Amino acid sequence: MTQPEFPFKQVNIFLNQTNYVWGKGWVLSMEAYHEWEQEIRELITKLGMQLKKEKVVSNACDEGVNSIGESLYFHPMNFSGYIHKDNIESVLETIKLFKSKYWTYDHYNVRDMQTESNQTGWVGQIEKNKKDFLDIKK
Repeated sequence: MTQPEFPFKQVNIFLNQTNYVWGKGWVLSMEAYHEWEQEIRELITKLGMQLKKEKVVSNACDEGVNSIGESLYFHPMNFSGYIHKDNIESVLETIKLFKSKYWTYDHYNVRDMQTESNQTGWVGQIEKNKKDFLDIKK
């Protein structure tokens, strides 16, 4: 029996940038890093998301969440997370049009999770994102 399509997709959005080197981290000044961080927070707002309060570790990158459970993690090399299939194009368009001093859009890929065990994990993550969004609103 075929599983119903899961409406959320894992999206990875890759960037053109020269500010972050894999294995070394941020290679510009702390001032530039803080400017980049402000840009990301502006982008989170433009995407209709809220900045997630809790970070996995203290030096983790910012993450945005919204009321339907979508989330994006904003790493300097790529943005990744869970986006509803009906919203992927508008998220990509917002990111492509965003004027950043530190990065430009390069390309993206989407992973479709069709197995029941993977969907169960994803449903749990989507529900956690919704809760995180509500916690931000308090």
